[in-house]
Amino acid sequence: MKVLQADKTLAWWQLRPGAQARLSVSTAAAILVRGSAQSGRCLFALNIAAADLDLDVAGAVASGEVLVLGGNTAAMAETCLDALSFHREQDKPEHCQQQALEALKLNLNLLISAYNPRVLNSSTPKNRTIGSSALALAELYPLLRAGMSDKDFKSLAKKLHKELAVLRGASAPGIDQIRAAEEWLRMTPSGKAKILVIRSLETLSDNASNSLLKLLEEPPRYARIICTTTRESYILPTLLSRLQIISLPALSWDEEQAILARDYAHTSVKRLAELNYYLEGIDIDRCRAHAQALIKDAGRLDESYAPESRMELELWLGCLLRSLSATTRDTNSLMPAQMAKISELSCEAQKRLRLNISSASVYEWLIEHLRSTLWM
Repeated sequence: MKVLQADKTLAWWQLRPGAQARLSVSTAAAILVRGSAQSGRCLFALNIAAADLDLDVAGAVASGEVLVLGGNTAAMAETCLDALSFHREQDKPEHCQQQALEALKLNLNLLISAYNPRVLNSSTPKNRTIGSSALALAELYPLLRAGMSDKDFKSLAKKLHKELAVLRGASAPGIDQIRAAEEWLRMTPSGKAKILVIRSLETLSDNASNSLLKLLEEPPRYARIICTTTRESYILPTLLSRLQIISLPALSWDEEQAILARDYAHTSVKRLAELNYYLEGIDIDRCRAHAQALIKDAGRLDESYAPESRMELELWLGCLLRSLSATTRDTNSLMPAQMAKISELSCEAQKRLRLNISSASVYEWLIEHLRSTLWM
């Protein structure tokens, strides 16, 4: 499989939402952009879409010809909103506030389009709640503008945070969303092209992946499908075979730290390892607390919690192993043999994930064996 290496001069930190970029990196109808957690895969994909439409990124997203599914855009929007609030409070230069405002509006637009009735199945209570929040964002969006008074901005920011908190809990796109996106993609565009962007392709379920595969086999002539990933090995091989892979340049440690310092200094998450999970919409505190409780209170396995993605299960297993290594006989009710068995099971679960077994199957297997271990 041929892999295109993106030139580092096209790196995403040189591309702003309002800047027009000409990314003629591939003419393939289906592309997979792979890169590290801070490599800017989504913005790179959006710049390709914008070039297809002869627009800048903001214009492409607002055109109605680009649909972005997956990823955790809500976390990005929250980060932009926090940055904008910080810049206003600190009376930072106007250009700083303007950049944060542009980024916030871009992410809000992505959310509004991703969770509209065309692509969101409203048959479940959770989806109805998510859809209502997306509609609320659509009503609040026009109110967001430069030159707002502090009183108006604080009132608007409070409302935005409320709706974004709901959307942070949205799951990866399911088969219904992929099918609805296909219907949208097959409708003739008003312009020259239609672009479907699927972020974090590795988080799709097997059913959703198979549905996407059918679309990739016979895409409309005017369509472009752009996917992104940080974990290529977790994607179904049949999907990979249909995608032209573009590999973003690796970031040095200094470059990664510079991005974090610039874009995420206003969040409550400070550790790099945890920040990547936060940006994927994972409730880090709940995940850690559940893993720690399992060690400290061996007789109680809270089955109301279950990791919703492969990435969340990775984090949960890491928390479980760290809790085991940090604990002592005085701070938990586990016997040494139980602790050794839990460690063995956790390591085996990590191996199963690397073999591309679905996260739901791995977690189900692990819980079944944990029950017998905890209560043996």
